[in-house]
Amino acid sequence: MPQFNLFRKPQVTPPQNLEEPDFRELDRLIEKHRAAAERFTNQQIGQTPSWGRIREAFNDAVFYNFKSISQFMRFFCQNSDERKNLLEDRVKRSSNFAASSAWIIGREWASRHSALRDKLKTKEEIEIDEVPSDAMELLARAVYYLYSLFAEIFTFYYDSDYGRRTRQQKDNHLRDTYQAFMKGMFACFLSGAKSIDVESRDKGL
Repeated sequence: MPQFNLFRKPQVTPPQNLEEPDFRELDRLIEKHRAAAERFTNQQIGQTPSWGRIREAFNDAVFYNFKSISQFMRFFCQNSDERKNLLEDRVKRSSNFAASSAWIIGREWASRHSALRDKLKTKEEIEIDEVPSDAMELLARAVYYLYSLFAEIFTFYYDSDYGRRTRQQKDNHLRDTYQAFMKGMFACFLSGAKSIDVESRDKGL
């Protein structure tokens, strides 16, 4: 079971158009903060929850969704372990990209806006109105690969005989899952925003 409090999901609406967005700004930020992200991934820095644990919890929340249709996933993968492993690898890479990107966006916005950094440094959770709108746009782009993969598979599921009996739940399921993903993205964003103060504290600055 995922470790995030999924009963308090942000009230965001999943995109209707799954056309791939422009990633140029996000790519630039990833390159800028790549070294810092790797340091926090590989080390136990500070007394705040480990970034590694937060990312693992995000991955758990993602894979939890697919466990609910395990029989269909065997059919989708044609009972092939190789296909199943390839799909799981794709899901994990998409999940890691989303989580790491959200962390980097949080670090970038905290470095730009000291007032935001001061506001978030004692927070354990954040609400949607605490995320700047321009950062929110980038978070939506960062979760694109993960959500579009989920939407593709679950649309196939609801259109199949496996999902026929619960087909009326499709829109609510897609919305709930998108909100759960964004809940995890906010946790990663917050960890990234806190990372500057955590690093400074550890260096004695």
